[in-house]
Amino acid sequence: MFLAEELIRLGITDDVRVEVDLQHSAIWMAGVYLMLLMQFLENKVAVELTRSEFLEAQEALVQMKNWFIRFPTILQACESIIEMLRGQYSHSVGCYNEAAFHYVEAAKITESKSMQIMCQAYAAISYFCIGDAESSSQALDLIGPVYRMKDSFVGVREEASILFAYGLLLMKQQDLQEARKRKSRSRDNIDCNLCYIATRTGGSPDGDSGRCPQLCMPLN
Repeated sequence: MFLAEELIRLGITDDVRVEVDLQHSAIWMAGVYLMLLMQFLENKVAVELTRSEFLEAQEALVQMKNWFIRFPTILQACESIIEMLRGQYSHSVGCYNEAAFHYVEAAKITESKSMQIMCQAYAAISYFCIGDAESSSQALDLIGPVYRMKDSFVGVREEASILFAYGLLLMKQQDLQEARKRKSRSRDNIDCNLCYIATRTGGSPDGDSGRCPQLCMPLN
Protein backbone atom coordinates (compact mmCIF):
# COMPACT_ATOMS: atom_id res chain seq x y z
CA MET A 1 0.00 0.00 0.00
CA PHE A 2 1.43 3.35 -1.09
CA LEU A 3 0.68 5.23 2.14
CA ALA A 4 2.23 2.52 4.32
CA GLU A 5 5.39 2.54 2.20
CA GLU A 6 5.71 6.33 2.44
CA LEU A 7 5.20 6.28 6.20
CA ILE A 8 7.93 3.68 6.58
CA ARG A 9 10.23 5.78 4.39
CA LEU A 10 9.62 8.72 6.74
CA GLY A 11 10.57 6.62 9.73
CA ILE A 12 7.09 5.74 11.00
CA THR A 13 7.48 2.08 11.84
CA ASP A 14 6.16 -0.13 14.64
CA ASP A 15 9.16 0.94 16.71
CA VAL A 16 8.06 4.59 16.60
CA ARG A 17 5.34 4.68 19.24
CA VAL A 18 5.17 8.42 19.99
CA GLU A 19 5.58 11.69 18.13
CA VAL A 20 8.78 12.68 19.92
CA ASP A 21 10.53 9.72 18.31
CA LEU A 22 10.05 11.24 14.85
CA GLN A 23 12.83 13.16 13.18
CA HIS A 24 12.00 16.85 13.13
CA SER A 25 12.53 17.06 9.37
CA ALA A 26 9.99 14.28 8.76
CA ILE A 27 7.15 15.60 10.92
CA TRP A 28 5.47 17.79 8.30
CA MET A 29 5.40 15.17 5.52
CA ALA A 30 4.49 12.49 8.04
CA GLY A 31 1.49 14.61 9.00
CA VAL A 32 0.35 14.81 5.38
CA TYR A 33 0.50 11.05 4.89
CA LEU A 34 -1.05 10.29 8.27
CA MET A 35 -4.00 12.55 7.47
CA LEU A 36 -4.42 10.82 4.12
CA LEU A 37 -4.36 7.46 5.88
CA MET A 38 -7.00 8.62 8.37
CA GLN A 39 -9.19 9.87 5.51
CA PHE A 40 -8.89 6.48 3.83
CA LEU A 41 -9.84 4.69 7.06
CA GLU A 42 -12.73 7.08 7.68
CA ASN A 43 -14.13 6.29 4.23
CA LYS A 44 -13.62 2.58 4.84
CA VAL A 45 -15.62 2.73 8.08
CA ALA A 46 -18.46 4.55 6.30
CA VAL A 47 -18.50 2.10 3.38
CA GLU A 48 -18.38 -1.00 5.59
CA LEU A 49 -21.21 0.30 7.80
CA THR A 50 -23.28 0.96 4.68
CA ARG A 51 -22.65 -2.64 3.61
CA SER A 52 -23.47 -3.88 7.16
CA GLU A 53 -19.96 -5.33 7.38
CA PHE A 54 -19.62 -4.43 11.04
CA LEU A 55 -16.45 -6.37 11.84
CA GLU A 56 -14.53 -4.70 9.00
CA ALA A 57 -15.86 -1.30 10.07
CA GLN A 58 -14.75 -1.93 13.62
CA GLU A 59 -11.26 -3.00 12.52
CA ALA A 60 -10.81 0.21 10.51
CA LEU A 61 -12.09 2.25 13.45
CA VAL A 62 -9.66 0.55 15.82
CA GLN A 63 -6.84 1.40 13.43
CA MET A 64 -7.90 5.05 13.45
CA LYS A 65 -7.98 5.07 17.24
CA ASN A 66 -4.54 3.44 17.48
CA TRP A 67 -2.99 5.93 15.05
CA PHE A 68 -4.51 8.80 17.03
CA ILE A 69 -3.14 7.44 20.31
CA ARG A 70 0.34 7.26 18.78
CA PHE A 71 0.26 10.71 17.15
CA PRO A 72 -2.32 12.82 19.02
CA THR A 73 -0.83 16.20 18.13
CA ILE A 74 -0.41 15.54 14.42
CA LEU A 75 -3.87 13.96 14.24
CA GLN A 76 -5.65 16.30 16.62
CA ALA A 77 -8.22 17.25 13.97
CA CYS A 78 -9.26 13.59 13.69
CA GLU A 79 -10.37 13.20 17.31
CA SER A 80 -13.92 14.43 16.74
CA ILE A 81 -14.21 12.39 13.53
CA ILE A 82 -13.25 9.23 15.41
CA GLU A 83 -15.89 9.95 18.07
CA MET A 84 -18.52 10.55 15.39
CA LEU A 85 -17.63 7.29 13.64
CA ARG A 86 -17.80 5.44 16.96
CA GLY A 87 -21.30 6.85 17.28
CA GLN A 88 -22.22 5.66 13.81
CA TYR A 89 -20.84 2.19 14.51
CA SER A 90 -22.68 1.96 17.85
CA HIS A 91 -25.95 3.10 16.29
CA SER A 92 -25.57 0.60 13.44
CA VAL A 93 -25.31 -2.33 15.87
CA GLY A 94 -28.20 -1.09 18.01
CA CYS A 95 -26.30 0.45 20.94
CA TYR A 96 -28.19 3.73 20.94
CA ASN A 97 -27.15 5.00 24.37
CA GLU A 98 -23.49 4.55 23.47
CA ALA A 99 -24.07 6.11 20.05
CA ALA A 100 -25.66 9.22 21.54
CA PHE A 101 -22.78 9.55 24.00
CA HIS A 102 -20.15 9.47 21.24
CA TYR A 103 -22.08 11.95 19.08
CA VAL A 104 -22.38 14.40 21.96
CA GLU A 105 -18.66 14.02 22.72
CA ALA A 106 -17.78 14.64 19.07
CA ALA A 107 -19.88 17.81 19.06
CA LYS A 108 -18.03 19.03 22.16
CA ILE A 109 -14.58 18.35 20.71
CA THR A 110 -14.94 19.80 17.23
CA GLU A 111 -14.64 23.48 16.39
CA SER A 112 -16.53 22.99 13.13
CA LYS A 113 -20.05 24.40 13.35
CA SER A 114 -21.16 22.11 10.53
CA MET A 115 -19.95 18.99 12.33
CA GLN A 116 -21.49 20.15 15.61
CA ILE A 117 -24.87 20.40 13.88
CA MET A 118 -24.49 16.98 12.26
CA CYS A 119 -23.49 15.31 15.52
CA GLN A 120 -26.36 16.92 17.41
CA ALA A 121 -28.79 15.64 14.79
CA TYR A 122 -27.25 12.14 14.93
CA ALA A 123 -27.39 12.13 18.73
CA ALA A 124 -31.03 13.18 18.66
CA ILE A 125 -31.87 10.33 16.29
CA SER A 126 -30.10 7.84 18.56
CA TYR A 127 -32.05 9.17 21.54
CA PHE A 128 -35.29 8.77 19.58
CA CYS A 129 -34.36 5.16 18.88
CA ILE A 130 -34.04 4.45 22.61
CA GLY A 131 -37.71 5.28 22.81
CA ASP A 132 -38.35 6.23 26.44
CA ALA A 133 -39.63 9.60 27.65
CA GLU A 134 -36.31 10.77 29.10
CA SER A 135 -34.43 10.04 25.88
CA SER A 136 -37.08 11.81 23.80
CA SER A 137 -36.67 14.85 26.07
CA GLN A 138 -32.90 14.77 25.56
CA ALA A 139 -33.43 14.57 21.79
CA LEU A 140 -35.71 17.60 21.95
CA ASP A 141 -33.10 19.53 23.92
CA LEU A 142 -30.58 18.80 21.17
CA ILE A 143 -32.71 19.33 18.08
CA GLY A 144 -34.90 22.24 19.15
CA PRO A 145 -32.27 25.01 19.28
CA VAL A 146 -30.56 23.80 16.11
CA TYR A 147 -33.84 23.54 14.19
CA ARG A 148 -34.60 27.19 14.92
CA MET A 149 -31.30 28.06 13.21
CA LYS A 150 -31.91 25.89 10.13
CA ASP A 151 -32.37 28.82 7.73
CA SER A 152 -28.75 29.86 8.35
CA PHE A 153 -27.31 26.48 7.27
CA VAL A 154 -25.29 26.45 4.09
CA GLY A 155 -24.79 22.69 3.83
CA VAL A 156 -27.35 20.28 2.38
CA ARG A 157 -26.31 17.50 4.75
CA GLU A 158 -26.82 19.63 7.83
CA GLU A 159 -30.28 20.76 6.78
CA ALA A 160 -31.30 17.24 5.71
CA SER A 161 -30.17 15.76 9.04
CA ILE A 162 -31.96 18.37 11.10
CA LEU A 163 -35.18 18.08 9.08
CA PHE A 164 -35.09 14.29 9.40
CA ALA A 165 -34.52 14.43 13.16
CA TYR A 166 -37.23 17.07 13.56
CA GLY A 167 -39.58 14.88 11.53
CA LEU A 168 -38.99 12.05 14.01
CA LEU A 169 -39.76 14.47 16.85
CA LEU A 170 -43.07 15.42 15.23
CA MET A 171 -43.92 11.74 14.79
CA LYS A 172 -43.34 11.25 18.50
CA GLN A 173 -45.72 14.11 19.13
CA GLN A 174 -48.30 12.48 16.80
CA ASP A 175 -48.16 15.42 14.35
CA LEU A 176 -47.94 13.01 11.44
CA GLN A 177 -48.93 15.36 8.62
CA GLU A 178 -46.27 17.91 9.53
CA ALA A 179 -43.75 15.10 10.09
CA ARG A 180 -44.29 13.88 6.53
CA LYS A 181 -43.54 17.36 5.20
CA ARG A 182 -40.28 17.64 7.13
CA LYS A 183 -39.09 14.16 6.24
CA SER A 184 -40.03 14.70 2.59
CA ARG A 185 -37.89 17.84 2.48
CA SER A 186 -35.11 15.89 4.17
CA ARG A 187 -35.36 13.13 1.55
CA ASP A 188 -35.28 15.66 -1.28
CA ASN A 189 -32.06 17.12 0.11
CA ILE A 190 -30.52 13.69 0.53
CA ASP A 191 -31.50 12.77 -3.05
CA CYS A 192 -29.75 15.93 -4.27
CA ASN A 193 -26.62 14.89 -2.39
CA LEU A 194 -26.70 11.35 -3.80
CA CYS A 195 -27.22 12.55 -7.37
CA TYR A 196 -24.31 14.97 -7.00
CA ILE A 197 -22.06 12.20 -5.65
CA ALA A 198 -23.13 9.86 -8.44
CA THR A 199 -22.31 12.39 -11.14
CA ARG A 200 -18.92 13.07 -9.58
CA THR A 201 -17.98 9.39 -9.20
CA GLY A 202 -19.76 7.91 -12.19
CA GLY A 203 -21.63 5.53 -9.92
CA SER A 204 -25.24 4.96 -9.01
CA PRO A 205 -26.94 6.63 -6.06
CA ASP A 206 -28.82 3.42 -5.33
CA GLY A 207 -27.60 1.14 -2.61
CA ASP A 208 -28.74 -1.18 0.10
CA SER A 209 -28.35 -1.18 3.81
CA GLY A 210 -29.18 -3.74 6.44
CA ARG A 211 -29.14 -4.44 10.10
CA CYS A 212 -27.16 -7.10 11.88
CA PRO A 213 -28.05 -8.26 15.40
CA GLN A 214 -24.51 -7.82 16.72
CA LEU A 215 -23.42 -6.73 20.16
CA CYS A 216 -21.37 -3.61 20.70
CA MET A 217 -17.66 -4.24 21.07
CA PRO A 218 -15.28 -1.91 22.94
CA LEU A 219 -12.88 0.14 20.84
CA ASN A 220 -10.66 1.40 23.65
